[in-house]
Amino acid sequence: STNNLTFIYAGTLSSFKPQWGAYGTEVRIKGTSFGNSSAGNEIIFGYNTNIPKIAIIKSWSDTVIVAIVPQGAQTGQIAVKFGNTS
Repeated sequence: STNNLTFIYAGTLSSFKPQWGAYGTEVRIKGTSFGNSSAGNEIIFGYNTNIPKIAIIKSWSDTVIVAIVPQGAQTGQIAVKFGNTS
């Protein structure tokens, strides 16, 4: 299910795995049109909670993003934020 992933303005999602993970877990987000650079972009865990956390981006390509679950992340949506959107 892709219900827990939100895109802000760009990209198309095909999958993300694992569906959940503790602090330090690598999450692979697959899709298209992510762009070839993570510059100015963010992955936010717990996007729909009171305490959203910005992930460390391990790698970024046009079709795959690998992010690390940040410390203190809560169960909730994962947001892929492109550029200076708010």
